[in-house]
Amino acid sequence: MIRSITFVLLLVGATLLAFPLPAEDVTVTYRDVEVCLSLPPDPIPVWGFQVGYLVVSNRGQTAMAFLDPKVTTAGTPTECGGLEGDVAPPDWTTVAPGLTVYRAWALGSPRGGSLVQVGEHPFAVSIQLDFDADLKGDKTEVLESKYRVVEPPAEVLSMAQERGQDVELCERGGTPYKGIIIPWGDLENEQQARVRESIALPTPSMTPEEIAKRGGSLPMPSDPDDRKRLEDALKSDPAYLRWEALRAKIGLYAGFDYAATARAIDGLLVRRMRFSEDGFEAHWGGGPERRAEMTAMPAYRITLVCKAFLDKGKSAALEYLDALAKEELRCADRAFLEEVRAIVVAAPDNLTRSDVVYQQKGD
Repeated sequence: MIRSITFVLLLVGATLLAFPLPAEDVTVTYRDVEVCLSLPPDPIPVWGFQVGYLVVSNRGQTAMAFLDPKVTTAGTPTECGGLEGDVAPPDWTTVAPGLTVYRAWALGSPRGGSLVQVGEHPFAVSIQLDFDADLKGDKTEVLESKYRVVEPPAEVLSMAQERGQDVELCERGGTPYKGIIIPWGDLENEQQARVRESIALPTPSMTPEEIAKRGGSLPMPSDPDDRKRLEDALKSDPAYLRWEALRAKIGLYAGFDYAATARAIDGLLVRRMRFSEDGFEAHWGGGPERRAEMTAMPAYRITLVCKAFLDKGKSAALEYLDALAKEELRCADRAFLEEVRAIVVAAPDNLTRSDVVYQQKGD
């Protein structure tokens, strides 16, 4: 979820690099076990971060296990504490037949952006696989890939230098990289106020404290006609759209909890976990318009199978997933799609919204 006020840290001054094309997924298969390393295929903006995934799928008939993978990289400066990843279980992780386990690491700027990080970064994962239940590695695989961090647009860097505040990226020892903080919410509000003026629509008179109480954003007009005029003006204003696009990308593709979402879909379609109508729309109905760009994420689009199932039936849901399967997907998304498809197949054929929704809107 994107917060209304997002802070971005930038280090002033850096040497730009030329980048090759982004690396593809790296996959190895051994004894019916597929291990895939999938790093962000697109450049990571220096003001944010994305997540790299290691996916272990057991396609065999017996359980296997793997030791917590070891990572080597020249990414986030080690003086800042290195990479931040998910909290993995200690030691060996068992993967039952037919199941998939995900590991994830934040890449780019999990603590805040620094132009020190601009460039290409190697990323390698070493993983030990066990196949005879003695919790001793039978096979060690090393998967190597790379990701790249790119500088912000010139207008963002310029605004950071003019309006930002000096901060230190490292708070707990090490080299204190000097950075700049950008008040994105304030800038978005300024852009909206400028567009309001261009269409002769007054800007609400609000103190910073009042704006902060409502999440940092200026309110839209209460009059439907004025609201429509402002929305149309914002959608056609190039400067405003640039800021919105930049804000929308902060954290939008930061990561996706595949395992937790698969459990939630199983709870909804197989165990008939009950939602309110509003709750269902919020989780599975496509999201509000401000999250429209998120629908481009394959993982998010896969979750919309719940809506397809409960609105049009199981066959429509399977057709929807099969169409997505024909697209070029990261291995993490493809494994997730296979998990979700199995959940849909296991769900009751006659499941409808009335089975999972217990309160209608307005009740």
